[in-house]
Amino acid sequence: MSKYTWAWSDEDATYILEADSLFEIVETIVDYYFGWGDDDDETPYTITELDGKFLISINVDEESANYEIDTCCCEVIIFLETIARLEQRPDTFAIRIDSK
Repeated sequence: MSKYTWAWSDEDATYILEADSLFEIVETIVDYYFGWGDDDDETPYTITELDGKFLISINVDEESANYEIDTCCCEVIIFLETIARLEQRPDTFAIRIDSK
């Protein structure tokens, strides 16, 4: 089973984190950027993993964006940095697979 060590750098610091899956990493960042609010019924995003891809839908301020990315480290990093730029954030990411 593979685990992941990943880094998230923002304007303040670099954070070194661990995750059990790429899905967990994507969900963590999407939730940080778009998961505001206390009502789980109104979460403005969905993430589904299907046939080696993540299907991500984000609905904010009556605008909708849909993404389809491969479930690999490179594609996840590109996606995370893309949504960071769309949110006008300079965040960068790195992901390493820790095979056991």
